[in-house]
Amino acid sequence: MPRRRIAIIGARGVGNYGGFETVVAELAPRLTDMGYEVYCSHRRGGNGGGPEVYKGAKLVYFPFMFPRSHRLARVVEVLYDWYFLIYASFVLRCGIIYCLGIASGPILILARLAGSKTVVNLDGLEWKREKFKTADKIYIRLAFLTSYVGADRLILDNRNIASFIPERTKDKSVYIPYGVVSRDCPAWNASVVEMYLKPMEARIRPNSYWLVVARLEPDNNIHTVVRAYAKSRDLNPLVIVGSFSVPDYENTVRSLVRTLPKGKAVCFLGSILNQDHLGMLRCHCIAYVHGHSVGGTNPSLLEAMSFKNTIIAHDNVFNRDVTEGYALFFKGVEDLAGAMDLVDQRRGDYVDLGAKVYEITRARFRWDSVATEYDALFRQL
Repeated sequence: MPRRRIAIIGARGVGNYGGFETVVAELAPRLTDMGYEVYCSHRRGGNGGGPEVYKGAKLVYFPFMFPRSHRLARVVEVLYDWYFLIYASFVLRCGIIYCLGIASGPILILARLAGSKTVVNLDGLEWKREKFKTADKIYIRLAFLTSYVGADRLILDNRNIASFIPERTKDKSVYIPYGVVSRDCPAWNASVVEMYLKPMEARIRPNSYWLVVARLEPDNNIHTVVRAYAKSRDLNPLVIVGSFSVPDYENTVRSLVRTLPKGKAVCFLGSILNQDHLGMLRCHCIAYVHGHSVGGTNPSLLEAMSFKNTIIAHDNVFNRDVTEGYALFFKGVEDLAGAMDLVDQRRGDYVDLGAKVYEITRARFRWDSVATEYDALFRQL
């Protein structure tokens, strides 16, 4: 078995936005440059095609299309991870399989039987996500338990996740955060913004809008952000980048938007995969509002920090760790509405917060350093 052949499984693939997808896009090429033979799981596109190689890493496609039904897609997501664990173990014969997420936990024993070592990124507190039904949460608990037992190493992307895992598994736990690539601030381009705005939506001007970039799900508190924006005195538009995955939740949020006070506007731009376009929006916002409440270290927060954004973040141990406290924090609607009013009225007072979080990304969250830590871990295994 080639000891330097590695599979990274669990992400939807390159060209998609999300925490795990960022890991693949940034980590896989760096491991390839270090001499590893890297294989990455990938979902098949709507036309059935796609590239075979991404910056030296080989892309392996799931043989089936994902169903449109949200409930069925949840089941297929688990089968997706299982398929690639088995394929990487018995077909590719990878020495190490890096599982992004815990879905493969119940069958990690198969990788061990094939002689592969497994590394599992626990991500956040998945069992606390409101989008999951009771049956989902039962499976998630099982997947976590079997990941604790079956994995050779557990990756914690945030130091505070350690307090949520069993004491007996801490000897196999390794803290390795995500990274972020610092980019220059793109100049404002109104025509780019027009590409994403829908007819009748408010126009967006530089330094005159609030920004949210997230998967639009309950535990990311999109509803809280909209309610707080409605309650605040500020009339600058709220710009939300991302897509809904749960129809009921989308209906809830859009109904809130329909009741906004006169003069306020929420612009849903959908998912934006072009990093230059996303960077432009980040660079020119009043502040970045981060509602993630149950994750570890979120790449979207790191990206905002790398553009020197003033951060208004949900108050939890994960966000406090990443920002080292150099942010405004909220627990509910009243807190957030007050923070938005404060920042808008006294913008100059909060410029230093953006500079501080930028320096934190330079010191703690560099992808080259992250890749070096993974290399050391893989060599140890």
